[in-house]
Parts: sequence; C-alpha cells; structure tokens
Amino acid sequence: MKDIILYGHSGSGNHGCEAIIRSTLKVLGCDCVVYSSNPDQDKKYGLIGDIKNYSLRINPNSLRRYFYAVYCRIFSNSMIRYKYLYKPFLDSITEGKIYLSVGGDHYCYGSYSNHIYDFLSNTIKSKGSKSVLWSCSIESKDLDKHTIQSLKKYDLITARESITYQNLMDIGIDKNVVLIPDVAFQLPTENVELPENLSKENTIGINISPMIQKYGENKEIIFKNYENLISYILKNTTCSVALIPHVVWSDTDDRIPLQTLYHRFQNSGRVVLIEDRPAQEMKGIISQCCFFIGARTHATIAAYSSCVPTLVIGYSIKARGIAKDIFGQEEGYVLPVQSMNSAADLTTAFQKLWDKRDEIANYLRDFMPQYCERVWDARKVLQDL
Repeated sequence: MKDIILYGHSGSGNHGCEAIIRSTLKVLGCDCVVYSSNPDQDKKYGLIGDIKNYSLRINPNSLRRYFYAVYCRIFSNSMIRYKYLYKPFLDSITEGKIYLSVGGDHYCYGSYSNHIYDFLSNTIKSKGSKSVLWSCSIESKDLDKHTIQSLKKYDLITARESITYQNLMDIGIDKNVVLIPDVAFQLPTENVELPENLSKENTIGINISPMIQKYGENKEIIFKNYENLISYILKNTTCSVALIPHVVWSDTDDRIPLQTLYHRFQNSGRVVLIEDRPAQEMKGIISQCCFFIGARTHATIAAYSSCVPTLVIGYSIKARGIAKDIFGQEEGYVLPVQSMNSAADLTTAFQKLWDKRDEIANYLRDFMPQYCERVWDARKVLQDL
C-alpha cells in the first residue's frame, strides 16, 4: 500500500480532519505521504510521518491576489489560480499511484470547492494515476451536471453513509461507488483522566459549533437552546457537563460559543470546559460520558463508536445518513438545526433519548463492533483498485 498518497487534508485544528488521517493510516497499515494545508498544525497535535505542504498562500493585499480576482472574473475560469495555489502538490504527482482525496466534505460546499477537486482529480488522472474520493458525503442539491460528470471520472468513491450512496446511485454514478462507514469509526481511543468535577459515566458531553449557528434560522434561539438544556441537566440530574470543542480553527472555533456557555454556568461547579487536545484524546474524554450531544460530525462519531448514547444537532446529510445507518432511522436521533424554532426544542429532544439511554447504550454495544469492522473493507477495495 506504499503507493497511496493522501491529499486535501486541511489541518488537525479540525480534529475531524485529524481523525480521518489517523484512521486512514491505521486502516491502510502504512505511513503514506500526506499533503496538508497546515503541516505545523499537524505537528502540534502529534500527527507524525511524511507530511508535506499541500498549497501556497496568497497575501490578501498582494498584486497576485488582485490579478487572479480580475482574471477569473473576466474569463470565468479559476484554473490559473488553482495551478498556483496547489503547485507543491501538483508538481509531486507521478504515474502509477493512488491518490485519496481525504476531506470527506469536499463536495459539500458548492461549486467553488467542487471545481477545485475536479481540477486536482483530473490532473491526477492525466498523469497516469488513480483518483479516489474518500469517506465522503454529498448533498443531492450539489449534484449539478458538471459535478456528476466529474464524479464519474473518479476511479473509486467511498460513501460514508447510505443517503449519499443512494443519491449517487439515483443519478447513475453506480460503477465506482461503495458504501463503507466513515473511516474515523476506527480512530483509536487514548485513555485520559477526566478533569476535576467530572466523573466517569456521570458526565454529559456537549459540543456546539459555529457552523450550526450559520445554518440555523435564528442564532439566538440556537444558543438559548443550549443554555436551557444545561439548566435542565443541572436541575434534573446529578450529572456534570463537559463542554467539548472539536474544531479550533480561527474562523470556526467551537471554543468561542463554549466559553460563553461556560461563563454562564461556571458557578454551578458542575460545568467544565475541556481544553483542546488531539483527536484520540478527545475521543478518550467523550468515551467516558454517559450521554453526548454534539454538532460536529466526528465528535459524534467518537461518541457512537464508544457506545455512548448520542443526540446529534445536524445541519447536513452526513448527520442524517450516519444516524440512519446506525439506528435504521434519523428521527429522534438527529435534531436538524434548521428546525429549531423554539428555545425548548433541544431539551425536548434530549429528554426523549435520555429516558431510554440504557436501551440505546445496550443497542450500540451490540451493533457498533460489526459496524466499525466494516471500515476495514476500505483497505480491500483499495487493494483491488
């Protein structure tokens, strides 16, 4: 498996991205080259190995930036910019290898992102190597004519949940697609001590993301839902609350809303803000919770794979699809952020799952081993490729 190259990694400050890289290397059983947008960030979180710089940065005040902006607008073509931005990676592409686009969400953010990965994949193919879209989710609304044609060119697509898989089947992308759970279900768990005031199996983990505030109809109501939920937990249970960040990038930092929640409840003595740490340590914290409420997909994957009953605050297909594949339905297990119109919605959804938490935990203990085992199919399909 030494001829496999990973690219599209955005940096380990998103511990979901980090989890995908760590789990992929585990499943492949080798130290593949990883092209990362932020190797220094990866080093900070202990992601070691052959990590190379993936892209260049353009100074926002440079003449180059203004030239590209004007050129791309006049000619409706961004290829000249992509060729510069991704030059370190493009120059490294050689014949006879397999290149894995490892972001998972690369085709989830509209045409700009789609065009970038179309360009990179087409370049890989033109140089005589094979191109794989790895552990992905894709919304049906993003499957325009151009994207459909691009996806058909991949040598392999591994869809991480069945809604994406069915979307691709329905539009005729059926020759190069396999359904395999998100590779991060194989992320190792590192044993860590819980901070003071938290006890194993009597702690409820909570994750909030600026992303859900972006997708929701009302940011204030979304945040008020979290406040009301924590108030309910403190009043009606003996549990402590662990506020758990999973992405700490400056433009979408979970710690910002979590710190506001912490300051609101810190005098209770039962609410703790977890410090940033690598993905497998975050999973170690989450695995010791008796219940988890999460917005970040890979935080909830850490909970599911640890057999922790989980309520997902979802904003996209990936949350819905993963819950459906685990429980046979998404209803009750995913609260779409777009549907949060009342400040009591989150508490109501929590109550329903909290009342059957033992039943859910038993189900997960029975179901998850075989589900997580299916991730190893990814190695076989690459060997076949």
